[in-house]
Amino acid sequence: MSSAGAANARIAPQVSNYRLPHRIVSAAAILLCLLGVYVSIAALTRILLPHEPLSGIDSLFEYPPWGAAHFLPGLLFMTLVPTQLWPGFRNRHRVFHRWCGRMIVAAGVPLGVTGVAFPFFMRERVFSERVVMSTFFVAFLVFLSKAFIAARRRDFVRHREWMIRWFAIGLGVTTQRVLLPVFIVTVGITDARSFWEIFVSATWLSAVIQVLIAEWWISTTRRTVLP
Repeated sequence: MSSAGAANARIAPQVSNYRLPHRIVSAAAILLCLLGVYVSIAALTRILLPHEPLSGIDSLFEYPPWGAAHFLPGLLFMTLVPTQLWPGFRNRHRVFHRWCGRMIVAAGVPLGVTGVAFPFFMRERVFSERVVMSTFFVAFLVFLSKAFIAARRRDFVRHREWMIRWFAIGLGVTTQRVLLPVFIVTVGITDARSFWEIFVSATWLSAVIQVLIAEWWISTTRRTVLP
């Protein structure tokens, strides 16, 4: 057996050990993307079509008309980024991958800018939400710019890794949508202050979860360069 064959034989059991966790994470990411598609379409419907004013806690999420500039790119993000990271699809459709990547980069900037603008311009938003969303905004645009620069340099290994990080931090928003009702049921809310405490805590935790998963995925799928 050649040295490369021996190396592959040594690596194969390690890869197979992660096969089930990878499938579970992939399935969870797809479900989060589907949730993101639903949230984006629901928000666009409320923004663009006449409707009864929201009441109670829901009124905090009565988005202004310019919110369409966030949810339309968000819809593109949730539908297109998974195809970018799916190796089989990407390898079979190289031209689509390149053009889709350009669309995602173009959509990523308004997506991040409008996302961070919400807590600064919508009513009754709290300072802690501004902090967490500003942090999201910086990480989101830094990861996107790193991925774009790596692609321009044809450093596709680094491009893939930064895209995974970017995708993960973007999924933090939909992860928060899952955690928030769990926190509300578990802890309960008594007033606006307790709601915002739970909301911001769920947002921070979602970001941490997604960053950790992204780094785990990168470390377990990175190809080892043999001497």
